[in-house]
Amino acid sequence: MNIIILGSTGQVGGMLIDELKSYPEHTVKSVGRASADLIWGDGLLDTLEQLVITEQPDIVINAIAYTAVDKAESEQEQAFALNSDLPARLADICQRNSALLIHYSTDFVFDGLKAEPWQEWDDTNPLSAYGKSKLAGEKAIQMTQASAVILRTSWVYGETGNNFVKTMIRLGKERDTLGVVADQAGCPTYSRDIAKATIAIIDCYIKDSTQFNNIQNLCHLSGNGSTTWHGFAEAIFAGAAKHEALAIKNLNAITTEDYPTPAIRPANSVLNCDKLKTDFGVSMPDWQTSLTECLERLYQS
Repeated sequence: MNIIILGSTGQVGGMLIDELKSYPEHTVKSVGRASADLIWGDGLLDTLEQLVITEQPDIVINAIAYTAVDKAESEQEQAFALNSDLPARLADICQRNSALLIHYSTDFVFDGLKAEPWQEWDDTNPLSAYGKSKLAGEKAIQMTQASAVILRTSWVYGETGNNFVKTMIRLGKERDTLGVVADQAGCPTYSRDIAKATIAIIDCYIKDSTQFNNIQNLCHLSGNGSTTWHGFAEAIFAGAAKHEALAIKNLNAITTEDYPTPAIRPANSVLNCDKLKTDFGVSMPDWQTSLTECLERLYQS
């Protein structure tokens, strides 16, 4: 397969590059922040279209996103440009060039008011500008005739980039007391697991590309199980303590009201991933197992 990865220096894109090294049968072209003019400069969409025309990929994986959730409240134009306008144009480009588009979305498309895990067909009602921009991207893709797979994920972390795990480890070294929100539930998702699941979907495409013709699969893709941010932090500190001494002594459970942010977060963003297994045969690992792997890799690097 001839694959183009957009956003290859991000958390998910970087893991895709790393995992695809084990698949020499795939030809991979990656584009990330190192190619500043290509990704973040003027003429982004025209440049990407020319890239697709030139490379003639079988698959385009879009890992470009505006992910600064709170900042998006004051930078909505930028958020919608990357999270909605870009995937809309990519879907059109892929359709005209007979390429499959794989695109990542978010749990933030939901309002969090449902008590049970969210399923793909549940009504969306994003509470933040970030969530609204990502939902707009989903809908823009769905309005085209492109063959596409939209993967909603959540609470993404990994060895690279800025994320909750790395932030907690840093704070755990600096502070003896820390308060973490305990009334928001979700599914921590390891970026390497996202990459592996994406490759499994590519394998399905190789075995039978006709099942992807002019359809748009929408699936949830997150770590198995759920926790709160406080529970996630507890697990991070317990795991990190096996590798180094931490200053943290007291991890206090606080409420969302105790820690106000510009963007409203859903109280429950736990995703049901049954459809991912039904459609593609992919079962996600338990989030605790994946966190252990991530911490081991972090401390080995």
